[in-house]
This record gives sequence, structure tokens and C-alpha cells, in this order.
Amino acid sequence: MSRRVPAVVFPASTRELVALVELANARGLALYPVSTGRNWGYGCGAPVRDDCVVVDLSRMDRIVSLDAELGLVTVQPGVTQGMLSQYLRERQLPFLVPVTGAGPDCSLLGNALERGYGITPHADHFGAITRLEAVLPDGSLYRSAHGDLGGQRVDQAFKWGVGPYLDGLFSQSNLGIVTELTFVLARRPEHLEAFFFWVPEDAGLEDAVGAIRETLRELGGVVGAINLLNPQRVLSMVAPYPRNRVPRGEALSAELLAELTSQHGVGAWTGTGGLYGTREVVRAARSTIRRRLGRVSRRLVFMGAERARMLGQWLPRLPLGLGAKLSPQARVLSNVLSVLEGVPTQMALPLAYWKSGRRPPEGAPLNPHADGCGLLWTSPLVPMVPELVRIYVRTVREVTARHRMEPLITLTSLSDRCFDSSIPLLFDREDPDEAARALACQQALLDTCRREGFLPYRVGTHTMRWLAEQAPQAWRLTEHLKRALDPRQVLAPERYSGL
Repeated sequence: MSRRVPAVVFPASTRELVALVELANARGLALYPVSTGRNWGYGCGAPVRDDCVVVDLSRMDRIVSLDAELGLVTVQPGVTQGMLSQYLRERQLPFLVPVTGAGPDCSLLGNALERGYGITPHADHFGAITRLEAVLPDGSLYRSAHGDLGGQRVDQAFKWGVGPYLDGLFSQSNLGIVTELTFVLARRPEHLEAFFFWVPEDAGLEDAVGAIRETLRELGGVVGAINLLNPQRVLSMVAPYPRNRVPRGEALSAELLAELTSQHGVGAWTGTGGLYGTREVVRAARSTIRRRLGRVSRRLVFMGAERARMLGQWLPRLPLGLGAKLSPQARVLSNVLSVLEGVPTQMALPLAYWKSGRRPPEGAPLNPHADGCGLLWTSPLVPMVPELVRIYVRTVREVTARHRMEPLITLTSLSDRCFDSSIPLLFDREDPDEAARALACQQALLDTCRREGFLPYRVGTHTMRWLAEQAPQAWRLTEHLKRALDPRQVLAPERYSGL
């Protein structure tokens, strides 16, 4: 979705940002802040409406402090997953980066404020925030009461402060520009193992959901988030899109899907997760995984880093081209392990190129927006109730089939009560028909899932008006606050709001 943008500015400090906000108030300008502008599939750096000056905060890229004793790091908006990873590696600090599939060059702060999540411990990235500072629409600075009282370490160590909890007002909102935040880092465990399981038949979905729920309840913090992926989503990771076998304007046929899943050994549902702890704790957790997930899956595999390295060394030696056939799967397993270890990778970014096919040269950084990829995310929340998950999957399949789009479904556990399901709609941006169908499909998914009770945890900039229209009562208090704090509508008009 393109927007008319009169200017892009790059402040390098809070002082410059305050001066910019004061100027915007004096001149009647609207500002739209972005951390790095790499919000793939949710609008990237595009404002919600035209004629906003984009404020790119990527030059504010300091890691302000890291308290190694308490595991607390304070960062500015431009600090990326890759920057924090390098910082920890150079200082040999035993912490995991809260990685996401967005890649090494994406902002930690931006993801956390959008209430993003990962699959490592502390998977809820906003939940890991303990404090933040922000520039308000009038140019004044916000910090918590504990910060104002001078208790820096207490302010960093205790999330809720004292009095009304106000930090939450700056998550998914347009009430201020966050200039730094502190969050808790998960410590690197003594031992880490990934586990993978394959559900052979689609009819096994309900049993798999129940088994995942019981696993999470029994193991608690030992297991990170568990992902469950449908065949199309797995194929997007291990096989090129067979464009020469799919008629223009169509999706994979049932026959071709069955052929590809058989060829690449893909099950009806593929699950993955990680175990974190001492060797004794992980060994005990394996027994639980076998008992709970082993009974619903065709195959269950545990893999540590050493086993993954050995697999990589042996595959090229296999005869009859078997190594080449298995290499994509092995690469995915290795990449999953890297993510579980808190190592930022580009593992998920090739997804955006699956249908466009316009990949940059091998080794070049991936930038889906600059490379012309078409990607729209829809992210409904789904209660972890087997019957409801089945209704949700059926709904997604029916809507995407009507619009001739691929139903790439991932279910990620946010707790033992709820999944978030991420659905990437992939299309060729240079094909107007495909782009129109993708937008129509996304709208239909939002509307249909809403009627079924599956509501998004976040939306893209081009669907925020839909959100305000569908739930006007929910935004009433937000709009009162917006009018009081920002009467001139200086900051991000219409972002998560009707104003």
C-alpha cells in the first residue's frame, strides 16, 4: 500500500526528536515514527494515511546499558537483533537475543511495542519490557514514577512501577514516540534441544492441539513456544514454488500438493519447539514430550547443536543424490536450532520470495520490500481448544480457496490457552490481479475470522481503519486520551485509533 510522504527525517538523539516534535506542533505537521521501517507485511514504514512526515529512528541505535547481573538491557529504537547479538557475542555474555522471523536487521524495540513474540524463553516480547521512556506529542518527556524518583535500578528491575501502569499506553498506539526501553534477557541455558514431530493425517489435528496444550501445562518454562505448520507453510521452506505447474491466477491444486508433500516427506502438520534447562531437566522433559506428542505423531526427533552439525557433515556423503534431496530439510532444522539459541537469522525471510521468485544473489541481504515481494500478514488469535482450532483452519482454507491464494498456516503457542496464527498472503507485486486478490483475501479473512471469534493481535497500517470501524466503542477511551495529549494530531494520525 503506497502513501504520499512529503519528507523522511532521521533524528539521531532524543534532543533532536524533541525539537522535531516542537516544530511539528508549530507548523501543523503530522509525524509518523518508525524504528527501522522493516515491518515486513504489516506496512513496512508506510504511514496509515497520506501527508505524514516519516520519522526514521534507525540512527538512534545505542545499546544504552546492559546489567549482566540482573539480565536487563536498555536499547534505543534503531538497535536491531543483529546488533544486540554482536554486542553479547563480543562481551561473551550468556544471554539469548529475543529473535523473531523478521531477521537480523529489524528493531527490537519496534517488535516489542507491536507486542511481537518469538519461540525462545520470554517469548512475549512486550511482557519482557520493564520500563520505557517516550517523547509525548507536546515535546515533553515521559518516564515512570520510579524513574522520576531516581530509582534507576528499581525502575529497570520492576515492570509495574507505582500508581497507574502507563507504559502500556505506548504499545500499539499513537500517544508518544518511545526513545528507549529496558527488557529482560533470557539466560543461555546449560543445555538446549529442539524437537520436531510430524502428524501424518489432517484428522490428527485435534489430538495434536490437545497434546500441545498438555505439554505446555506440564513443562511450563522448560519448553518455549511450540509451532504447528501446515503442508503449504513447510513447503515454502523446503521447496521452490512450482510456478510452471500452477496456472496463472491459481493456487496449488490438491493433486500437486499431495505430490509435493510426498516428494519432500512433509506431513499433514509439522510441529517444532525447544527445551531449555540443565541436562537433567531436558532429559526429564524428553519423557514428557514422548508421552504427550509421541502418541499423536508419526515421527518424533530430538536434536541438539552437535547432532545438527554431524547431520550437515554426513549429508553430502550420502549416495544416489539422497544428500541433495535431504539438504533443504537439514538446513531448516539447523536454522530452527539457531533461532532457538537466540541467534538472529534470515531463516524466515525467504518465505516472502516464494511466489515472486526474485531472490537476490546468494549471500546478499534479503529485503522483501526493496526486492518487490508481495506479502500481507493476517494474525488471528485462536483459543487452544481442539474444536475451535479445526473451525479456524477450515475457515482459512475456505477463504483462501475462494480467492485462489495459498493457505500457509502457522499456529504458535502464546500460552497453554491460546495460539497466534500467522497467515502470510504471498503475491507478485508486479501482477495487479494477484495484488488485488491478496488484498481482497486479507479483508475476507479479517471479516470472516471476526465473525467466528478469531481476532487479530495486531494489524497492518492499511487495515487500522477497519479495526477502528469494527470496534468503535473499544477506542473511545483511547480517543479521549489522544485528544487530551495530542490536540493537533501531530503523532501518527489514525494509528490504532480513529484519530
